[in-house]
Parts: sequence; structure tokens; C-alpha cells
Amino acid sequence: TSTATWKFISSGTPFNPAGRGLLELALLLQSTAYDPLIDPATDQERSMEFLAKEFADKWWGFPSDIYTLLSNIIENDIKGVIFLSGDTHNSGIDDGTNSLIPEIMVGGLDRTNSRLHAMAKEMFKVDIWNKGGHSYDNNIPPDLGNAYGRVKVCGADSVVLQVVSESQNVLAR
Repeated sequence: TSTATWKFISSGTPFNPAGRGLLELALLLQSTAYDPLIDPATDQERSMEFLAKEFADKWWGFPSDIYTLLSNIIENDIKGVIFLSGDTHNSGIDDGTNSLIPEIMVGGLDRTNSRLHAMAKEMFKVDIWNKGGHSYDNNIPPDLGNAYGRVKVCGADSVVLQVVSESQNVLAR
């Protein structure tokens, strides 16, 4: 019954249902020639079991919850919903193309950058955050340090979402 133009859902983990593909791939590739993967930027090994556990800890591991939320939004014709999420120690923005609801995902990097966006795009060939974020192709050299999210409501006509690095580079908009 809200009359607000914009409705923000804050979640500790990313919502973007397209991330389910990452979980399915990690499960499928266990004990194959692709396990473990080597991150080309860091030479770090990542086992498919580790990745599957990481991916299952997001909304992606709970498809019935995603369905319930989306059904409620659709059935009640709720407009102007935007997701604000985190927990990945990484960042990305999707305009709703993949996530069904526009989403800005910016997790405080209190530990090493997980490079989830870059890994999804470069290693798994899954482009979940279509407006960018922490990836190898943003800057040369890549700006993979800490970042924060900026949300600017521009009245009833638009909301601007930005991922901004600690060196003030806009990584995604």
C-alpha cells in the first residue's frame, strides 16, 4: 500500500536470480578438468566445491524465496523496487535485465576482493551485472580495491546507482 515512488529492499546478500547459473555451474564442474579454476589475475586456485558453497549462501541457493518475492511484486503490481545488497566483498550493478529488479551490490571489502563479478564474467562467461562493477575491464590497471555504493534519488523520474572506488573512480553506473 506504499505510495512512495521508490521502494528499496536492503539485503545482506545479492538477490540477482541470474547468479543461480553460477551455483549450477560450480556444482556441475566439480571433479572435472575445470576443477579447480585458476584466477588468471591472481593465480589463486578456487575449487568448485568452495565456489558452490559460496554461491549457495546467496539468494541463489533459495529459488523458492526468489519466486515468492517476485510473485508478490508482480501480483500486487508494485513499481519502483530497487535492491541494495552486499556480502560478496565485490561490487556490481544490474539494471533489471538479469536480476529482474534493478540491483546495486556493494559489499564492504573488509577482506581481499573476491573478484566475483570478474570471475563470473571472465571465467564462467556469465555476465550477471550488466552495468559493470569490479571487473578486469573497468580500468587499466584494474581498480580492485575497496568501493562503496552511491544511491541518488532524482525525484519521481529516476534513481542513479553508482559503484565508486576508494580512489573515486566510478566503476559502474
